[in-house]
Amino acid sequence: MAGNIINGEILGSLEYAAEHLGVQQIVVLGHNRCGAVSATVGGGTVHGNIGSLVRAILRAVTKTQNAPGDLVDNTARENVELNLQKIKTQSHVLEEMIREGKMQTAGAYYNLDTGEVEFL
Repeated sequence: MAGNIINGEILGSLEYAAEHLGVQQIVVLGHNRCGAVSATVGGGTVHGNIGSLVRAILRAVTKTQNAPGDLVDNTARENVELNLQKIKTQSHVLEEMIREGKMQTAGAYYNLDTGEVEFL
């Protein structure tokens, strides 16, 4: 999913995976040089439904725009955190499973250059 965005359909898929397929861990994985994040940071005109991705990432841009370091990298990392929070707060099914210890969530960041995964 471009921009590792969590919406209602994705939450439904995650709930199905947890309840019916026995998935016990969800990892939201961002990466450096993310095109969706770069497009959002860069602004400009987007066409079609790409605008919904940009709108979903804007909150992460706003939260990181004054932070030191690279804005795209900072935004991609923040976007992981914000979408983890959506999983934990916008799905009663997953929220309950997490509370009961039946589900774990984690955020991670993949470096395309080195192949390393950093858990956040």
